[in-house]
Amino acid sequence: MERRLLVVGVIAGLVLGACAPRGVRPVPPLGSESDVRTRPGTYDGYSVKVDFKQVARHQGHVGEVVVTGLGDVPLVMTLRRQGDDALERRLAPGLRIEHPVMMAPQEPSAARDERVRWRVEGLDYEYLRKQGWLFEGCQPDFQPLCELGGTALVTSSFQAVDALVAYLGRWMTEGHRRGSILIEVWAHLGTVDQVKTRMGAQDGYTVAWCKPEESADHRLLVLTGQGARVFAPLVDGEPEAIEQRGNTGVLIGAPGTERGLTTVSRPGCHSPYAAWVDVHGYGQVDAAIAWWGRRLKEGDHAGEVLLRVSGPEILYLE
Repeated sequence: MERRLLVVGVIAGLVLGACAPRGVRPVPPLGSESDVRTRPGTYDGYSVKVDFKQVARHQGHVGEVVVTGLGDVPLVMTLRRQGDDALERRLAPGLRIEHPVMMAPQEPSAARDERVRWRVEGLDYEYLRKQGWLFEGCQPDFQPLCELGGTALVTSSFQAVDALVAYLGRWMTEGHRRGSILIEVWAHLGTVDQVKTRMGAQDGYTVAWCKPEESADHRLLVLTGQGARVFAPLVDGEPEAIEQRGNTGVLIGAPGTERGLTTVSRPGCHSPYAAWVDVHGYGQVDAAIAWWGRRLKEGDHAGEVLLRVSGPEILYLE
């Protein structure tokens, strides 16, 4: 009897949990390359190639791993239109539609998403997403990172790479599959509460959130130097007045030390000109404040450095 009550209790808990509102999954920490313990090489039924060097870190793309099946069954790609998966689950849990015939929604074509996705047949993308291994919480500017499809899986944490490699390696081996799947690591925008630096006066500079119209959601932070020198021009011989310079490059810091190189443009937060620096996520802001703040202090600078939290930069080559 007690066992029956326990089973009923577990079932009730699962049902109630399914009915409860879904909370927002916290952004996983990006971590570092050292979090990836899987070594490149050949394993039982698959191989692993790691590349954390030749990637576009300036865009927020911080690494990638290739898992290649060594079997004799080639990967099969299935063409799917967005929304097909949800339809399949409603019609029949085990039904797979490779080329569904569907009525188009009754709305203007410009308002509906006509994109299609190539999926690797047999790979459970939804399971990978539910494990928290895939990139989530996209904003419109980098929505493609959240799209489930193709032979590239995108994660926002080095700490998820080992689990993804293990899952894909087992999947390749058990199915005797041949072909490659790419795991890409992209830095996530994150949330503003990841910034721990105290706002206000620091040693040689001040820190504050700047809220012009384009940064109403706290994505622009201003560091203001408390010294006496303007930012040094990148090109020797340029005039001291920034508005008279022909080159917008500046060096921030003292000669003989590590100096920051960036550009100035208008407007600043409080001043006509400011040096602009992009970081790809809120998790990088504290380190950026410390680094550029030190440059302001060492250079005895007066002027603004604007840190813009831009999110991943996805560039398309036409």
